[in-house]
Amino acid sequence: MKFSKVTKGLLIGAAFAASSANADVLSSVEIDISNLEIKLFSDSLGQTQLQPAVDFGFIGQPIINFNGTSVSTTLNGNLAGEAFVTQVTDAFAPLNIDLDAMQTSPLSSVNSEATLVGNIFAPGGASGRTASYTDVGGYQTGETNSQISNSLEATFDFTAQQDVWLGLSFGWLFDVLVDITWSGGIGNADWAFEIDLIEKCSGFCAPTTLYSFDLNNDELFGISSSGSVVDGTYAYNKTGTQDSGLLSLKSDTAYQLKIVQNANTSGASVSEPMTLGIFALGLLGVAGYARRKA
Repeated sequence: MKFSKVTKGLLIGAAFAASSANADVLSSVEIDISNLEIKLFSDSLGQTQLQPAVDFGFIGQPIINFNGTSVSTTLNGNLAGEAFVTQVTDAFAPLNIDLDAMQTSPLSSVNSEATLVGNIFAPGGASGRTASYTDVGGYQTGETNSQISNSLEATFDFTAQQDVWLGLSFGWLFDVLVDITWSGGIGNADWAFEIDLIEKCSGFCAPTTLYSFDLNNDELFGISSSGSVVDGTYAYNKTGTQDSGLLSLKSDTAYQLKIVQNANTSGASVSEPMTLGIFALGLLGVAGYARRKA
């Protein structure tokens, strides 16, 4: 097939435009918690360790919510979205929850991960992960956007049948990346990780906070609880460990441990002015050829 010089000029302009349109908006947040464990001791020095299965007078069924949907913790064994099928008869048996959701289209993809493995009352504790990823591409004359929200909330209620000392420890990892390789692209990520141990009370009294950890306030300090970028890159990561020390618990008193993790990402791309500019250069070349031809 033969093309006229005018047609060739148009095709060259379009080719330049297409080659420059490497649109990409990537947003990701990962929060990993490892070996979150509760230990009980009979003394304030932590010399004599007790067994939660024996020395807790009551442990309520944990309430665990992923993305606002309650997950039954009396059932165990989730793979690739399959229903929970294995009954847990031991309150201290390890949990194994693994939820993964992904959606893709020609121009974008989103993925969320939420896992919870182990048991905070058992040796080795429990580990959990909340992550969110958004990847958005663009094209010369259009725009696209995508977003995903991912949250994990776990609540544990318990009482002690005697005065005890409790120690809470865990490790954590935080990583955020917002990367824009598209003029006019917009990427955003926001996150949260909080753990609170409170002494509950009945009536009109307010609960007493025994231990509190807030990733944003206690560790990230000047880092905002969200990263938003219009062109360019925003990246940050940090790891650490936490130890509550020994906290005094009173017998026949209700306590609650609450864990909240959020990882949300979004991305949007718009028509790239540079792309249209390069295409316009192709048209100028065509116009010059036409004038010379005339």
